[in-house]
Amino acid sequence: MREKSDLLDRYINQMVKYLSYENSITATNDLNEIIESELGEDYTYEELEAFLLTLGSPYNFSTKYEVKQNILISGKNYEIFFKYLKIMALEIILATIIYKFIGGFENKTGIINSVKILLLTVFITGVLSSFISERVKNIRMMSSLVKDFSIEELYYSKERYTKNNGEYLFMCVFSLFIFLSIIYASLSSEEALTKALQIIFFMLVLRDISRISEVYYGKFITTLSVITDVGALILLSTILKMYFYETQLRIVYYLLILTIAFDLVSTLIKLKRSMKISNNKNKSKRR
Repeated sequence: MREKSDLLDRYINQMVKYLSYENSITATNDLNEIIESELGEDYTYEELEAFLLTLGSPYNFSTKYEVKQNILISGKNYEIFFKYLKIMALEIILATIIYKFIGGFENKTGIINSVKILLLTVFITGVLSSFISERVKNIRMMSSLVKDFSIEELYYSKERYTKNNGEYLFMCVFSLFIFLSIIYASLSSEEALTKALQIIFFMLVLRDISRISEVYYGKFITTLSVITDVGALILLSTILKMYFYETQLRIVYYLLILTIAFDLVSTLIKLKRSMKISNNKNKSKRR
């Protein structure tokens, strides 16, 4: 039996999905006040369901609270972008300090150039990843607004997708490994290696920023995760094959491969679980 509190939570979760933290609080409070003024405090599940249907898609309600910060990104994606920049700035400092103890700072000019490469890589990657997440968000919202809203959509999304909040931790781990490798490649004048590491970094950041933006592991996020993880693993395997005897940071590549492989397996498990849920749902409908 469905509960009215669960239905309202599902609606709110979708409503605030792309809103900034402050706007999500405001929107939630306003919705609760509207429901209480229209239905009172002791309303039934059926009354709430009928009222939500009159409101329409959760995105329809949330658009009143979305503020465009700039042309590229808005709302929660804007917050994610600047949180990403802060984390990456700390990671660059940490990677530089660690490399000092590993390889020393004999070439100060090279270190400065390496930091410049890292800063440029971080900024361009963040802008592109956030821009793609914003486009995905706009497409999802528009597709939802042009079709009739159904209460079943709320239950489908909650059963099908799994919420995950560990992306920032993964981002900290893999970025440190990649930054150490980029510093080494830059100091060794290995331009091809540096480009390959930048591509790997972009793929993994795109994966994690998209996850944080979308909140749930849907079809798009699962597909993107598998493609980026597999692509990164192929590039890393190629790097190890080409530079195995030259690089002093082989252990870093092995740790990075282990981190990505763990994420890939975790994603495939989520995919298998969602497919099982979908199959069980289809079987129950046939009965």
